[in-house]
Order: sequence, then C-alpha cells, then structure tokens
Amino acid sequence: MIEQSSTPQNRNFSRHKKNAAGFTLIEMLAVTSLGAVLTGITITTLAAFLRFDNTVNLHAERRIELQQLSAKIRNDIHQATAFQWDVEQNAFVLETPNKKNIRYHLMEDRWIRSAEQDDNTTRTTAYALDDSFLCECEPTQAQPGDRIRIRFYTELDSLRNPNKPANDCETIATLGRDSNLLSE
Repeated sequence: MIEQSSTPQNRNFSRHKKNAAGFTLIEMLAVTSLGAVLTGITITTLAAFLRFDNTVNLHAERRIELQQLSAKIRNDIHQATAFQWDVEQNAFVLETPNKKNIRYHLMEDRWIRSAEQDDNTTRTTAYALDDSFLCECEPTQAQPGDRIRIRFYTELDSLRNPNKPANDCETIATLGRDSNLLSE
C-alpha cells in the first residue's frame, strides 16, 4: 500500500479556499444588477409622485382662483343695477349706481375684471384661469331683483363627466341686492 502524502502546498491551498472571505464575479454582477433595478424603480416612483404633486397643486391653485373670482363676481352683482352678457366676446358688464361699469372678460389667457368710470379704466384685476375656462350666463340681460347664474367650466372636464365637472364653479346672485346700501 502506497501512502499518499499531502504536500504542505496542497494543504495550504485547500485550507485557503474553504476560508476565503471574498465574492465571486457572478455574485458581484448580481448585486450590482439588483441595485440598478432598485434604483430605477425608486427614481420612476419618485418622478411619478412629483408629477402627481404638481397636478394636485395646479388643481388647488385653480380652485382657489375660481373661488376668489366667484366671490368677487357675487359681490359685484349684488351691488350692480344692470347686467349685460356678450356671448360673442365671452364677457359681461355690470353697471353700478355711481355709473361705474365693471367688465369681466377673457384676455391673454386670463380672466380680467376691469372697473371703468367715464371711459377710463380705474382698476384691473387678473385671475389666473386660462382660456380653457369657458363662461356661460343666464339670463343675458338683467335688471335689479333678477337672479343671475354664472358658471365657469372647462370643456375637457365637461367631456369627462358631464354631470359633475371637476373644475366647475357656479355663482348665483341677485342683481342689485346691495345697491341701495351704496346709494345711501
């Protein structure tokens, strides 16, 4: 029987292989690939969240502008003595007891409120609603005591849900309700 003796070199090699603390190339590539996939998913999710956040902020800003415009229109209608809606120009004019005309119209992608007295514009306020916001008024002419309904809406919202558009804003006010308070 021949005894095989292991040389000191063979013993050291096998001992080294069992106690190796490194990683193989395949393991390194797998971890790197997994890291790249997770980074891609994280960036995509973050981008989607930021787009959603911008959409929500835009919707909230539009809603605030609509509420401010609606409150101002309601106040002006209550103080006015006459109302005229111009369908072609998408504008309406209110006349107050002191012969001051207040005109609401669309100009340069904004709804504008102009106060005019003696053919001079005394004050202008712009509301950041773009030209996608349409306006409809009922009736087209009114006298003190008549109820006026003014509705701002976007055509796109009306197509999505005709029953309840998302950016719909309606103002119903009585013409001249407070005009006697101004004339006293």
